[in-house]
Amino acid sequence: MSNTRKLLGILSLALLSHEARANVIGSDLQNFNAAASIADGVTVSGAKTLGQGRFSLGMFANTAVNSLPYFKDPDSPDRDRSKSVNDTVTGVDYQIAYGLTDSWDLSLSVPFIVAQTVKSKDSFHGEFKQLGNTELRLASKFQLITSDAYQLALQGTVNYSRVKGNPYTGDVEFPGFSLEILSSMQFGIIDWNLNIGHRWRRSEASPEIRASLPIDPAGDQWLASTGIAIDLPGTDIDVMAELYSAYAEHVISNLSSRKNSIVETMLGVRKPLPYDLEFHAGIGSEINHSSSSADGRIYLGLRWTVDTRTKAEAVEVKAIPTPVVKLASTGVLDRPADVVLELEDIFFKFDSTDFRDPKGQQVLNQLGEALLAQPIERVIIEGYACALGSDDYNFDLSDHRAEKIERLLIQQFQVAPEKLLTVGWGETRAKFDNSREETRKNNRRVTFRIFYQQEVTPRSQNVAH
Repeated sequence: MSNTRKLLGILSLALLSHEARANVIGSDLQNFNAAASIADGVTVSGAKTLGQGRFSLGMFANTAVNSLPYFKDPDSPDRDRSKSVNDTVTGVDYQIAYGLTDSWDLSLSVPFIVAQTVKSKDSFHGEFKQLGNTELRLASKFQLITSDAYQLALQGTVNYSRVKGNPYTGDVEFPGFSLEILSSMQFGIIDWNLNIGHRWRRSEASPEIRASLPIDPAGDQWLASTGIAIDLPGTDIDVMAELYSAYAEHVISNLSSRKNSIVETMLGVRKPLPYDLEFHAGIGSEINHSSSSADGRIYLGLRWTVDTRTKAEAVEVKAIPTPVVKLASTGVLDRPADVVLELEDIFFKFDSTDFRDPKGQQVLNQLGEALLAQPIERVIIEGYACALGSDDYNFDLSDHRAEKIERLLIQQFQVAPEKLLTVGWGETRAKFDNSREETRKNNRRVTFRIFYQQEVTPRSQNVAH
């Protein structure tokens, strides 16, 4: 009930805020629209989902330079082609996303225009007459396919416009609905999102607006976006690069040098912070001189994730699945392990089988040497994951972590494969608190259970006399 109240409170705050007013520019063509949750990129949505019972809250601010349109005037220069600073527009987007199930997320984005500057008003141009909330974007993402290296999802988004006097859409409250196919792929330290979709637009400008402004309402658009995140080795920083575009054949205005089809790109970084926060920062620029595209853009963002499941619910979920075991058990497992090792320097990066610290390889070298020096009968390698992500996905991830250690021991130290057994426990058997990132990150770990060879004492034989 408390989570429902939070969601209703945020929605009520958005509805009670001032709506923006525009003369020739609409927020739906601001172009920089932050994605909804921590499972996504910056502006490009990903096919991964949050997992059942998890909230993601976000706030992104961006300032665009020269994004307002100027219209041709025979008696003055074309300011749209000028490289000097004509105008700036600053927007802030708030996002809230919630995982209804492990494969289904709902999200709400509430963008605002909070500041603008116009250097010169001697040419006919577009600007916001009143700052405030521009629209509400409600999205639903459903994951269709998931594996350790590939995910596919379908996302639908509806736009409720709160901009009055917008000639790009007219006074239509629901001007847009989009449907996108989202795909996410993982290649080692690289995550790649690739999306394609279509946006249906209801654009019905009133006769008064069309008679006073040299603009036709925008039509339907084809959407395409792609983005990569590169995990910098030896750090917890990701480098982000994205490109987003919208193609339309319809011409908005013959009096503007701006094109209707949009292509923009951005480059940035993200870094986890204490208290389950994630920090974003970067820059962007237009590739195509299009409607509301910016000569330059800077952005800052914060995201926060929290697991709303109670401890009782978490225990219940953890009691159902069984661990992933890749090899059949043998008689050696019927007795307790002789040694249980939990090596503090072998932790993994989030959503990865890569070591979080280079020391992990050094500790693994010592372990390999110790295994070769002792008469070992069997080693069980147990992999674990933190609580972020779905239960099924975390079981697979933890098993892949254990399998990576198994491969390294075989390849680097020639440990006999028949002596190794891998087990994936997922997010079950958590050793550290999963509610905070400072401790949750230490659940991305492995444990070694070592069984030494035991001497077999021959049975005494009874001699008949």
